[in-house]
Amino acid sequence: MPRRRRTPREKKELSLDRDHRDAYGESPHASRKWIPRRKAMHARHWRRRARQDLGVTQLPEGFDGGDALEVEHRTELPYSGWEKQPDRPLRGEVEWRLRQREDEPG
Repeated sequence: MPRRRRTPREKKELSLDRDHRDAYGESPHASRKWIPRRKAMHARHWRRRARQDLGVTQLPEGFDGGDALEVEHRTELPYSGWEKQPDRPLRGEVEWRLRQREDEPG
């Protein structure tokens, strides 16, 4: 069964619902680079912290290396201070810009 053709108005409505714009305020190119970089920084921080927790400074008396040594370490994730934010739908962005224009003096 052939699909019926969409009118330009229908295409515009679909575009407004499906498309999104960056809500963070930086260019999409910067977002594409910084999101993986921040995730890597967070993972590095977690690995560094876990490695520091596992460092043993004093061995208990009578430990001969063959015994199992239990080491406690923190299991909570460190707070990274940054989380990804979803992009805004294009319809909301357009409406916001139109309201901003109306509020401008002159």
